Amino acid sequence: MERELQARRAGAREDAIVRAAHDPAEDLNLALGQRPESPLDGDRWDTAARAYETYRQRYGQLPETSEPRNDIERQRTWRATRDATDELGRDDLGRDDLGSDTGPGDLRDPADDLGLDS
Repeated sequence: MERELQARRAGAREDAIVRAAHDPAEDLNLALGQRPESPLDGDRWDTAARAYETYRQRYGQLPETSEPRNDIERQRTWRATRDATDELGRDDLGRDDLGSDTGPGDLRDPADDLGLDS
């Protein structure tokens, strides 16, 4: 039963990610802007969309502008969305500048924090 639920959640998350790349919801467009046409920027946008949609699947909404408190897992997921958004190189996304727990030399994929298979 638990495996079936996990499989359904994973399927719903992947469906949302595919939809986001081709027909993003209005709130995702507001959060990330339009998906760029260049391959590199498009890949970065896809990573951010994946992080946002994962957050939405887990918590029923897109990430808040301020880091959540009193929930370690939610904070970790929020930071992954923040890192992915920072990779877009946009500073006009209406977020508080709270930083993250990764340093400037950290080259890992922020989606790794979400436990996603690429």
